[in-house]
Amino acid sequence: MGGFKVGDVVQLKSGGQKMTVRETVPPEPGDADADVEQAKSQPAATVRCQWIAGGRLCDACFPSEMLKKGDDEGGPVQVVYVDVERLPARGEDVAAKE
Repeated sequence: MGGFKVGDVVQLKSGGQKMTVRETVPPEPGDADADVEQAKSQPAATVRCQWIAGGRLCDACFPSEMLKKGDDEGGPVQVVYVDVERLPARGEDVAAKE
């Protein structure tokens, strides 16, 4: 699988941390006469990724064949508000507060 672009969320096919694509490097043409546009349209040979581990920014390069698209969890965030005044005290019956 290839076709990764900057900003994609990816993961190693073997699992592990989700990472963000920082850069893609197209494969080298097979010979000097190879069409440059054809080389650009091929999947990236190398994908540079970044991720956070232990509070530190990590960076590494991987062959594109080792990566798969990960789930982008950048969707809507659910926010829950709790009225702490209505929470029962420890050991208090919930029905007594209503």
